[in-house]
Amino acid sequence: MIRDRFNLVVYFKLETHQFLSDFSDSSDPSKLQLLEKDDTDSGTLFRFSCTKIVYDALNIIWGDDSFLPSLTDKYWDFSTKMLKNYLDWLASVYRYLEIDKNEIEGIEKWHILCALCSDCKLLDTSVFELGLGSILERIRSLEASVDTTLFGECLTVFSTLIEKQRDEVILALCAHVTLALNTVFDGVADIPRQYRWTKKPMPTEASHYVIEAFNKFEAFKLEAERFGWSEEEIDSFSSKVATEVANAFCLKAEQVIESVEQTGTSLQRFKRKGAFSTNSETSAVDSDESKIRNQLHIDLSFFRTKTSKFHLDTSSLDALIARAKNPLSFEKETSSGSEQTVKNVQS
Repeated sequence: MIRDRFNLVVYFKLETHQFLSDFSDSSDPSKLQLLEKDDTDSGTLFRFSCTKIVYDALNIIWGDDSFLPSLTDKYWDFSTKMLKNYLDWLASVYRYLEIDKNEIEGIEKWHILCALCSDCKLLDTSVFELGLGSILERIRSLEASVDTTLFGECLTVFSTLIEKQRDEVILALCAHVTLALNTVFDGVADIPRQYRWTKKPMPTEASHYVIEAFNKFEAFKLEAERFGWSEEEIDSFSSKVATEVANAFCLKAEQVIESVEQTGTSLQRFKRKGAFSTNSETSAVDSDESKIRNQLHIDLSFFRTKTSKFHLDTSSLDALIARAKNPLSFEKETSSGSEQTVKNVQS
């Protein structure tokens, strides 16, 4: 009897030790690697070794080739331990990526976070299906009657915790994607430098920076789709990012427009004082400012078209488009304001 019990313990350790060892070896956040399709033979495609190890461990130990009824309690303890290890690993990866200086060679942070979201959802679904399928059947088939209430509660707790982790990852992902896009949209500030005294022709198409930014946005959505995100999830996430990006872009574009408007006001003042030596010099400055306004108008309109499907509040964007297209409205406001100031002083 003692020998049989000892053999069962040895058998259990032989069946489970390798999974724990492999998980430990793969859990360093700084050494994360994405699995490609050829790297996994499981029916469900996971992107990280730790996720795949947990999935394989649970499926194998509860499978026909491994399961022994007399070890059910040990199998269950092992299963909960693996799930806890996974939640701890998720938290460690999240904390690691939160630190700006921490990088993973060859992989952008948003790419890692996008894949993590996918793995969380896939594992949650897989564990739930396995629990209500193979594991529950194994427990119910035992000779001794077992109350499965606690078992169901454990599955619910895990699902709740991993969903919470996934929500945190999504928030971090939103911040990273927004930052990446905002960095590209900063190119709007370079528009004046591109046209003042450069003799470039009048612009007819959107700037490279705004096209590049939306290409990056599309690249993210394609990656999310490749990682198994649903269309609804992608649309919801994209709408949040678009809202944040639109707010930041409008602030930057407004600063450029205000700069151009100030230049226009100064130009009118110099004209009245006869500060320009020739009409050609005046025309050159006028032309440069018109090019800047035109480029701003094209870029802002391009941005509005690209984000129209997200149904954003476009009031600020529309106001900037109008200001870029029609400088007269601003000049009239400035002129009337100056005249009113003079009248107030005289009175």
